Formats: sequence, C-alpha cells, structure tokens
Amino acid sequence: MKISEVAKMVDLPISTIRYYEKIGIITDDYIRREQNNYRDYALEITHHL
Repeated sequence: MKISEVAKMVDLPISTIRYYEKIGIITDDYIRREQNNYRDYALEITHHL
C-alpha cells in the first residue's frame, strides 16, 4: 500500500507515519522498497498504528 492509503486507513497524517518510521515504531518488516524507491507498506501495519 502507498503511504497515502495507510494514512487514510489509520486516520493519521502522512507526516506522522513518516515520523513513526524515523523513530522506529514502523520497522522495515512492514516496508518494502519498490524499484522506483517508493515505500510499499504491508497491510498488517494498520494493526500496529
């Protein structure tokens, strides 16, 4: 999922999700990088936010 989709599902701003990633609340276990270096978030991340 794109970051905008995650933000809508958990009702948080994109900046908060990026901050959570920066401080380690969202780990690399839930993020895959696409070839264009975009983040692809796993659906399970919505259960942890």
